[in-house]
Amino acid sequence: MRSLFAAASGWIFLGVLGLVGGFPLASGQDLTITSTHTGTFQFGQTNAYYLLRVSNVGTVMSSGFVSVTENVPPGLTITSMSGDGWTCTLNTCGRSDAVGVGGYFYPQIVVVVSVAENAGWRLTNKATVSGGGDVNSANNTASDLTSVVETGYPVAWGYNDSKQTNVPAGLDNIVSVAAGDSHSLALTSEGMVVAWGDNSSGQTSVPAGLDHVIAIAAGAHHSLALQSDGTVVAWGDKTFDQTKVPADLANVVAIAAGGTYSLALESNGVVVAWGNKGTDSKFAIPGTLGRVTSIATNGAVSFALRTDESIVAWGDNSWGQVSVPGTLTNAAAFAVGGSHCLALKTDNTVAAWGDNSWGQAKVPAGLTLAVAVAAGEAHSLALRISGDLVAWGENNFGQTTLPAGLSNVTAIAAGLYHNVAVVARPSLRHPRCCVTEPPAGTHQRR
Repeated sequence: MRSLFAAASGWIFLGVLGLVGGFPLASGQDLTITSTHTGTFQFGQTNAYYLLRVSNVGTVMSSGFVSVTENVPPGLTITSMSGDGWTCTLNTCGRSDAVGVGGYFYPQIVVVVSVAENAGWRLTNKATVSGGGDVNSANNTASDLTSVVETGYPVAWGYNDSKQTNVPAGLDNIVSVAAGDSHSLALTSEGMVVAWGDNSSGQTSVPAGLDHVIAIAAGAHHSLALQSDGTVVAWGDKTFDQTKVPADLANVVAIAAGGTYSLALESNGVVVAWGNKGTDSKFAIPGTLGRVTSIATNGAVSFALRTDESIVAWGDNSWGQVSVPGTLTNAAAFAVGGSHCLALKTDNTVAAWGDNSWGQAKVPAGLTLAVAVAAGEAHSLALRISGDLVAWGENNFGQTTLPAGLSNVTAIAAGLYHNVAVVARPSLRHPRCCVTEPPAGTHQRR
């Protein structure tokens, strides 16, 4: 429900001649490319993905052959490149049809890579577009810094009224987790979803045959899964149609859920919402978001982060949740609690604002080297580079009392009054004890 969600990027066509995402168009043909990754890369993984998107942000339609080349660093091996209308070899795709002006884009290219067992913690690819009559080479390349992690096993603690902290025995090879009000989700390295806890609305009844999942999210009583083909599957409470995925939703690269509300970010930068949007206009998605890289929501408050690190927030502002601190200029991602908000900054520190009745918005002094954040109803979590957790805020249900010996954590999620974490098994190949800089890429400046 209130965990950190993965990043993605793209251009939004505003329908205003001369503007793309709020930026002026270049004169002539101007092809630009974005590169994003889906899910979390794991050592030894054979189906990691990059998504490439070519747009024309100029004032003249493209002409002639357009070529896209993907280069990956040591530790990654391209196994395929493909996209509708593209003719591809192992690391190059091309086409000759024109793309319109003002931010129109070609169908995305999916690059499938395998990850070596001895790959580094931090990997950066490089995608390049050329041809099409392009007159501006300054935006013809894109890189995507990502992380490679070990799989692990989930640990849960806090309120357990619906057995949401009773992790299924033997559950292993987990790469990420999500938490709803009283249920928990885990994603395996094979792309399968495991759920436990409250099932009063069917939120832990994972649809039969669901596979190839690369990201998960949990609302109060519903669940979402993003598949590798860019489609979204939802199940659980449907009182407000929060599990009724829009029929035309496609090419999704990130998902978020909270309360009775669902969000998706498409590869072209469009943010789509469904479920309980409320009757007040303040809950509507702002008409102009610009170039969005990540999303977060708790159902009442939502955030979108642009590539220039500017922030768009909308929804309930009863506790100042939408009033983002003016000093927050380097956010990388967000987590939204009951009435408070957290931001992970590019310098690996954490900012917090909103309701502080339980101290949930008072970041502990000296908290640095953070790589992920999560927020519950009135408590907060931060994961540090070392694999250690820091927790603060309400502790009526033990949600900020960390399990004894908890370390080597690679992923976190916070529910209403409980938490779930992924603990990596010790590895002689990649000892976390010796990491001295962020192993992750999604929180870094691009």
